[in-house]
Amino acid sequence: MKPVTVLDVAGLPDHAFGHRSILWWGTLGFMATEGMAFALAAATYLYLSARVPEWPPDVPPPNLGYGIANLIVLLLSVIPNYLAKHAAEEKDLRGVRLWIVVCLLFAAVFLLAAGYTMLRQGHVKIDVVSGRFSKRTQIWIEVIGLVFFVLPLVFTVIQLSWPLVVRAYVMNEYSSNAGGLIRWPVFALLPLGFLLIGVQAVSELIKRIAFLKGLIPDPTEKAQVKTAEEELAEFLLQKEVAAREGAAGGKP
Repeated sequence: MKPVTVLDVAGLPDHAFGHRSILWWGTLGFMATEGMAFALAAATYLYLSARVPEWPPDVPPPNLGYGIANLIVLLLSVIPNYLAKHAAEEKDLRGVRLWIVVCLLFAAVFLLAAGYTMLRQGHVKIDVVSGRFSKRTQIWIEVIGLVFFVLPLVFTVIQLSWPLVVRAYVMNEYSSNAGGLIRWPVFALLPLGFLLIGVQAVSELIKRIAFLKGLIPDPTEKAQVKTAEEELAEFLLQKEVAAREGAAGGKP
């Protein structure tokens, strides 16, 4: 059967700006999820201010150095995004590629540093339930989490992403976005980042097993002063205990 051309779309652009681009919707979703984190932080602030008679509480002010540094990095990351968008609108292919590479470097820092963050016990932990158990029980919970959740996740992500890296390298794929870059170095960041997380997860697993056998001290203890959050939690607990003791002492 002879093929029949219904519509020739060869002249259409291979990229779009604004809401016609899938990246626009992806960015909007990212802003929504990050905005929810700020909303939760504001709700936490209002909840704590309502629970404490004296606000702000009489505790040392938190160390804002790391938070300010992180804020500066995030604000600086907006600049190459804007410059890449401006270069794309001006049809400046060289500028688009330059600033997209800078944006990817920002992303690579966070992805490749996740394993180091695990080493420094820097990931957020909400121990509402496990904090009530003994230290050995807490360590067992972390062992189960590493074996049945973290390591399988690392294996699955590497297994699914590595074929994409190989295919992009063999086929010499380029991004379909404006000023598209070669894809395989960007794709390779995902399995590499999760590989580093997996290596550190194995290290954390070994340390916890060694603790359970009594060979090393508690690997979850941080060799540093208490964080502002820990000091605030202790302050609120002391206030609540004092209030209960005062109420109990005032009873006839």
